[in-house]
Amino acid sequence: MSQERFNREFIILNTLGAFAIFGSTMSKTPTLSLFAKFLGASPAEIGLIAAASTVIGIITNVSAGVLSDLYGRKLLILIATVIFATAPFLYLLVTNPLLLILVRVYHGLATATLAPVISATIADMYASRRGEMMSIITSSQYLGRLIAPIMGGLILTLAGLAFSGFHQVYIICGVSGIIAVILALSLFLFPTAISSTIQRRSVLQNLKGMPRQTGFLSIGSALASLYLSVGPVETFLPLYATGLGISGFEVGILLSIQNAMILLSGPIFGRLSDRLGRRRFVMIGLTIVALSIALISFSSSFILLLVVMFIYGLGMSMTLASAPPMVSEIVSKEVYGTSLGALATIQDVGQTLGPIVAGIAISLSGGLYFSSFILIGSIIGLNLGILNIGLRRKRE
Repeated sequence: MSQERFNREFIILNTLGAFAIFGSTMSKTPTLSLFAKFLGASPAEIGLIAAASTVIGIITNVSAGVLSDLYGRKLLILIATVIFATAPFLYLLVTNPLLLILVRVYHGLATATLAPVISATIADMYASRRGEMMSIITSSQYLGRLIAPIMGGLILTLAGLAFSGFHQVYIICGVSGIIAVILALSLFLFPTAISSTIQRRSVLQNLKGMPRQTGFLSIGSALASLYLSVGPVETFLPLYATGLGISGFEVGILLSIQNAMILLSGPIFGRLSDRLGRRRFVMIGLTIVALSIALISFSSSFILLLVVMFIYGLGMSMTLASAPPMVSEIVSKEVYGTSLGALATIQDVGQTLGPIVAGIAISLSGGLYFSSFILIGSIIGLNLGILNIGLRRKRE
């Protein structure tokens, strides 16, 4: 296995991930809901359209991880990029909300496949720098996430939200996906550290035994609670903030600050967790997230919310830089893909349930947004205790 810090495969994977996630994000933010509304979708249909790609990820993540263990990482990376390249052009054929849901399901297969397989690939390539290198990969993808909404919004604004504007966005998404395919194909040129296939029996045996692995389940539960916070923040923070008189532009800044924090600080925390241990960073990160989510309810100005979202992004960055490499260290190397795929599935369950749980809390409290943030913060705090117990048992 190559331990060179930035070898050719690692650089290709970073660039590939940035282009793939850029195209995927621009097809969704801010384009998707606007396109759905343009097609005449109702609010309920828009919710289904938005959830379609995440729901399919619950099934796909672990399946992609298993297949990458069985048939190799490169093949699954190539398949994912082909979907990234072809899905955007299917939006050009969409004329009603139902077709849009189907395209979103297909497009969701790409992200759900690529994310766990790339993480497993980094686990294959690096034994001593996993936190740092996984975080750099994540930061590359978040660079795409930061640029995409700005470019997509600019194109739609200039086009006046006409069909031509949506088509221009999706064509650019498709070109970005094609570049990712070319980069994926270039991986086959190298006799590489990226893993080859292994015995099917080993994968299936470890998959069956995974539910009994206390450490894995504890980390999975903690990450599910972390991602439980993402949906309420994206869905209800804008409503809460605008209710305080905060402008739409300022709301955009609030939502982008967490991505900026992950982009900038993730590699630093990853490297520190390589040296100082994962557990403390996961525990501290989740504590920060729990407190910051609860503090949203007590923030009544743009400046206060900006500080809280800065802290929230810091906690997310610490947790995401440490948890996936921790999983790769407590499971057999034969099932890196399977384990990280299962972890991604658990994350998607949390992200899917987040807006639902928060919405119910708001409804039961008579429309009070603070109830959802307090509830989500409490759930994360509860999972901190579960994680602490699980990791202690693992060490014993």
